Amino acid sequence: MAEQPTAERKLELPTPALREPLLVFLVVIVLLGVLARLRFVPFIAENLGALAILPFVYLPAWILWKKRRDFRAYGISWQDFWKHLGAGLLLCLVVLPAFWLGYHLYGTMLCGHDFTLALPEDFLERFVGNVLVIALPEEFLFRGYLQTHTDLRWTGGIKIFGARVGWSAVVVSALFALLHLATDLAPFKLGVFFPSLLFCWLKARTGSIVPGIVFHGLANVMMNTLEASYGIVGICAPVTRWWFETLWF
Repeated sequence: MAEQPTAERKLELPTPALREPLLVFLVVIVLLGVLARLRFVPFIAENLGALAILPFVYLPAWILWKKRRDFRAYGISWQDFWKHLGAGLLLCLVVLPAFWLGYHLYGTMLCGHDFTLALPEDFLERFVGNVLVIALPEEFLFRGYLQTHTDLRWTGGIKIFGARVGWSAVVVSALFALLHLATDLAPFKLGVFFPSLLFCWLKARTGSIVPGIVFHGLANVMMNTLEASYGIVGICAPVTRWWFETLWF
């Protein structure tokens, strides 16, 4: 049996280093866009989440396996799982209360909606879906696969709370926002650029995608709960009207 190559050797990429990951992203965004526009097909509509996992997870995983790269070097590992789970939960405790405060001001002052605690009707389904169908595949592709490659291409940046953040996080977050826009042509979808920066920081800080899966999934669950509690889905009418009048007239 051939000697298993080391993680360092597996991470040596040809120049230009971005050709492979950008091609993977292009394939994923095209496939996802096609699936989104075929929702009128009953089978696709009923299994859209499961079908979307295929390009997000299996395509980069197949490349890593085919090129004999160490998944652990991409932050894809069960190693130190409980430690990384705790890191994700800790960040939730720090960030999500502040996000709730901001959403409360948005919901009450801009949208005129009062808060009444309510869970979405399909809360358990959404909880599992947000963690396993949304957060896990997206973190696998963007923070695991793409960020690892772009970190090798752009090694500069600034240190923020113990983690280096630079052009890699900006590029990955821009691609993350572009993918969300491709599935739903609504300008506010580009807003995911900003939480993506936080996900990138978390991957850089811990070296694992597990904390990002935890934080990403629970943040989505909280967003669903806030939408139900304030009665706001997407962007409320007053903000939509302000956006339209400010940007287009």
